[in-house]
Amino acid sequence: MRGVLDLQRAAGNRAATVVVQRVLIAGVNVWVDGGYVHWSMNGNRYHFNFSTATPHVTLDGERIHYFFTRDGLEFKDARPEKSEQGGAHKKHTKKKFSELPDTVRDYVVTNFDAMLALL
Repeated sequence: MRGVLDLQRAAGNRAATVVVQRVLIAGVNVWVDGGYVHWSMNGNRYHFNFSTATPHVTLDGERIHYFFTRDGLEFKDARPEKSEQGGAHKKHTKKKFSELPDTVRDYVVTNFDAMLALL
């Protein structure tokens, strides 16, 4: 694969510098892009964000964040640190993990380790 990309780059194909591999996990396409694990479900795209003090799932597009902690296999609701909260106009975008749609929350809980193994 690396040889093909090198040839494409040499031919001037800049798009060849980025390859996103999608993996099917429990029937859902999951991929890593920009250091984040992404997936699509029910017409929406989500990603994990571990770069902040409080980990969360982000609903892309609407930029809604669902904060959690994980203790062993158990996921618990979390509130963002003050520095992560933003202004009052962003309050509606900061939610608890339990507020994720049921199908998405259940998928994350069941497949979390397999999804993170892609990193």
